[in-house]
Amino acid sequence: MSESAITGSSNQTHACGSLGRRARRRVKPNTLAHPCFLLLLILFLPVLRYQAQEDSTKRSPLYPEPPLSEEMQENIELNSQNTGAANADYSPLTDPFTAFLQHPLGINTASREALAESGLFNPIQIVHLLDYIHEHGKLISLYELQAVDGFDVGTIRRIRPYISLNRSPDKPSLSLRSLIHESNQQLSLTCDRVLEPQKGFSPLPPGPQTNRERYLGSPAGLKLRYTYTWQNSIHWGFLARKDPGEQFFRGIEKQGFDFYSPFFGIHNRGRLKSLVVGNYSLSIGQGLVAWSGIAFSKTADACLISKTSSGLREYTASDKTNFLQGVGLCLRTGLVESTFFYAHQKEDARVTDTLANGSQPEVRSLRSNGVHATLAEAAMKNRITRTLAGTHLAFNKRLYQIGLTALSTLFSASVEPRFKPYNAFEFRGKTSTNLGSDYSLVWQNIHLFGEAAWSFEQNSRLTAPAYALLQGIQIAAAPRLSLALLYRNYQRNYNAFLANAFSEGGKTNNEQGAYLGFVLNPGPRSSLSAYADLFSFPWLKYRIDAPSKGFDCFAKYSFNLSRKTAIYLHVRSRQKFQDPPLGSAPGEISSPLTYLQTNYRINLSSSIYSWLMLRSRIEAVIMTDSAGQTETGFLISQFIRIQSPKNPFAVCVSYSLFDTPSANTRIYAFENTVPGNFSIPAFSGKGSRIQALLGYRACKPLLLWVSVARIYFDDRNVISPHSLQEINSSHRTEATLQLSLRF
Repeated sequence: MSESAITGSSNQTHACGSLGRRARRRVKPNTLAHPCFLLLLILFLPVLRYQAQEDSTKRSPLYPEPPLSEEMQENIELNSQNTGAANADYSPLTDPFTAFLQHPLGINTASREALAESGLFNPIQIVHLLDYIHEHGKLISLYELQAVDGFDVGTIRRIRPYISLNRSPDKPSLSLRSLIHESNQQLSLTCDRVLEPQKGFSPLPPGPQTNRERYLGSPAGLKLRYTYTWQNSIHWGFLARKDPGEQFFRGIEKQGFDFYSPFFGIHNRGRLKSLVVGNYSLSIGQGLVAWSGIAFSKTADACLISKTSSGLREYTASDKTNFLQGVGLCLRTGLVESTFFYAHQKEDARVTDTLANGSQPEVRSLRSNGVHATLAEAAMKNRITRTLAGTHLAFNKRLYQIGLTALSTLFSASVEPRFKPYNAFEFRGKTSTNLGSDYSLVWQNIHLFGEAAWSFEQNSRLTAPAYALLQGIQIAAAPRLSLALLYRNYQRNYNAFLANAFSEGGKTNNEQGAYLGFVLNPGPRSSLSAYADLFSFPWLKYRIDAPSKGFDCFAKYSFNLSRKTAIYLHVRSRQKFQDPPLGSAPGEISSPLTYLQTNYRINLSSSIYSWLMLRSRIEAVIMTDSAGQTETGFLISQFIRIQSPKNPFAVCVSYSLFDTPSANTRIYAFENTVPGNFSIPAFSGKGSRIQALLGYRACKPLLLWVSVARIYFDDRNVISPHSLQEINSSHRTEATLQLSLRF
């Protein structure tokens, strides 16, 4: 995914008409009655005040960056719905834009590489912008961008905080004074925990049980982060994290935090494009070979299907996976970019004691969550070593880029997962090699992009090389119409450990699919975005004991009632397969059930005043399977944010009512929490949830944030039964405290 999604900047390739050179638990049955009535009343309150004229773009001192756009929040919700990840860290997407707030990108003098690396523009916009400046001279107003093909008023407003018309120095003066006085530094400490007693932290009952049934550490989670940024050129810092249940300065964690992540990077200093040391991420091509950062597939912008490679970047997220530990270097020589990367790191794994012949151990499975809160999890910590090395050579011209990638991975022990029919083609062995070739071409209002890759495994099996292919095109078919098409074909035995390409199944293998999307702007205040994705899985998948296929259709209509008020409607219908919940009789083969799930949403947001923002939402979900079973659920939520540019306080409150019969119909909704943390709760069951976020600026550099969220269930008295997270109550409370120093 192009990082432009973080600002909500459209990746539409439509061309604007020429505007001229200077155109401008319910706990008790009766407790929800009054809140429900009040919620429905507030739901339509923004409509009554939609003509307010105050400028909501002014930011409170508590917010050094604008809040995430509605479109980006929706993209995160869609990604959580696809992957099931409710608390992924999306800060690598937001950090670059925070830096641009302090040092905006000078678009009048920025090179094609700088425009592309910013993540603010798609390839067609970059070409048209450079052509416009070459033909007409430098822009004298940001709203002159309306005269450039591919830019509209909405896009300009969304990218405006990050760009300027001033010159961006290609090589800022490097001096001790500059490093001290022109830098941005932040130190933050975050503590979070569940307030109710959980089974995993209770004493063991008498009997032959072991500590494997209890957490080793305290229920509090801790995160310490420091970052230093200078002129978008030098970035270094560290992050330390302890998850709830992990030990701290005792037991297996005598060094304190369970996870330490140091990072250092220098960018755009002459021929040196990037040098990263420590923990870093690598993004190349369209993700068939290497894309270790955050990546979305399908988003609310149906034409946002191509990825914009960011190359080598420092890894600033708190997730304990999806990073490389070592060194990376990218050099620029004329039109050629040469990237070299190396990583050597320990990873968690379930390892057998010995092989059948009594020799070295072998790996049964690789763990990916990085949590070491129980003895069983601690026993898998850092059991094997992965060494990775590779290179990427790219030839860059104004209208096209071509790249070649080679990557080799070596494990210290053989990876031999227990054989199951669905994993028959997963990686086995110690050595893997991946080769790939990617390209991007812009011709007039057409953007062609793609990547082809091959994987080679060295093991005891006789396996032929496997391939993966992705080809896409974006077309500005008319001034108000954009089209996007994408085809992918990933063989069932293609394996790449860093791959994260466009997909439905979450993995870059065993998938074929065709995607068609369009964005239509019938008027200056409305937009229609829709896509249809047909996909198939030629081989078995986990919990799907047969080849399967399905579809995913999405449509979103947005309308701006005014400059401050917007409403959107979206419908998403997905068909998937899954094995029946009950096993078949011996000797009987059961066919997977077909599931059709449809989500309907209406969302209304309004900035009534510069200090007040409201968002109201109603969402319904209907799921029917081929056995004739139907589930129906709903979510009603109201969000209020109060923040003033002159007030040291900021308050965010959200209240939600939900009723979904099971996890099959769970609904994801983005929730505002302390800066740098992301929460997308999955609403499942029947009840309500209230969340409050309070921010206070005690003095210029010191910020304090407190977040408290409580969920009430009407359909249960025990939460997460038969697990270590079990709570003997009908409610669950999560509290987060953050202290932050910015200087």
